[in-house]
Amino acid sequence: GASGADLQQVIGHGLGMPKTVGLSANQVGIMKQICVVDLSIGHRGYTDLWVLVNPRVIWWSKSVVERPEGCINFNDTWGVTRRSRSVRIAAFDRSGNELEFKLTGWPATLLQHEIDHINGRLFIDRLPEPSKAHLVHPEDYDTYRKSKPEQWEQLVDVTAQAVTLPEFYQSVEN
Repeated sequence: GASGADLQQVIGHGLGMPKTVGLSANQVGIMKQICVVDLSIGHRGYTDLWVLVNPRVIWWSKSVVERPEGCINFNDTWGVTRRSRSVRIAAFDRSGNELEFKLTGWPATLLQHEIDHINGRLFIDRLPEPSKAHLVHPEDYDTYRKSKPEQWEQLVDVTAQAVTLPEFYQSVEN
């Protein structure tokens, strides 16, 4: 299981990264199925920080959304991924209590992203064209967020870093 020290280390890393809304333990060298997520994503002025142990998606909506995603593992790299609009999550909180809850919109995308990390997948693995990922420097971040991603002209090829997922994993549900 997850020790208190492991949990605190992941929480500490997650809280110390500006503009970061999620972090999985394996991103900071802790090989445990833990993530810290701010489910207030999309709302400014408050946080809703959750620590989840052994999170998994137990239901995916058939309705999907295409959204730009980025990741601290790939500074300056963004791209549009397809994710389920809504998901049902099962997990444990840091006290060992069982949780089950439904998320829709950005929080659903965030949890799918972090659970992918826990399972060894990255958002770049889900890009339809990894050779055309979006290069977004910090000073261009606000412009990128307000733009239409398909019109973004600064591109970067992440094909060498991306893993071609088996067909089973290419569905939205995984």
